[in-house]
Amino acid sequence: MFDLAPEAAALGLCGACLVFEDLTNAQRAEGFERYKTDLWGRLAARYAPATLVENPVLAGFRDLHDKVGRSNRKFPASTERMLGVFLKYGSLAPINLAVDIYNCVSLETLLSLGAHDIDKLRGNISLRLTDGSERFTPLGKEREERVPAGEYAYVEEGGEVLCRLECRQAERTKVMMESRHCFYMIQGNGNTEAEYIMAAVDKLVELTKKYCGGVERMLWSG
Repeated sequence: MFDLAPEAAALGLCGACLVFEDLTNAQRAEGFERYKTDLWGRLAARYAPATLVENPVLAGFRDLHDKVGRSNRKFPASTERMLGVFLKYGSLAPINLAVDIYNCVSLETLLSLGAHDIDKLRGNISLRLTDGSERFTPLGKEREERVPAGEYAYVEEGGEVLCRLECRQAERTKVMMESRHCFYMIQGNGNTEAEYIMAAVDKLVELTKKYCGGVERMLWSG
């Protein structure tokens, strides 16, 4: 179901992919609300505006963008944007339980996490370099946008982009309340050790099973 292309691996892309089946998603859970409140407090003490510049995980994503010739100003990593929101508001806006869980893991680790509804996927997924023929409709948008050749992206067999760089997810396959089977991506970079990535996977699995149930299956780590 997942493949990492050699040219993408050569850039220093690393991470893990897994699936969760038979999830029970919800809008919220009281226990998880308490978890978030505690997490916001701990992260408020850990993060400062300087974190955006000095954190090695975020710097690693900027290095990746430099390698493929993409502007970090135009294409900040999703976690860099997320941290900026957290520093401004002290929390993240809720979406649904499954999404909120992986957003919390992403904010705590500053790794890029995303998830897609398996029932909406079309074929296998590759993390590869784009050739310019791919199609991409960003989350929250209705119109496709052009993806130039030479970027790294998670791409379905038919050429539709699920995640552009680690910056923007796709609209069609987003996780919604009715989603029961999900494909998760946890992405790092040249500054993230395998143990750090797997600790994030463990936290994602722990929280998801606790609040959404389901059965996980690892597809790839490296």
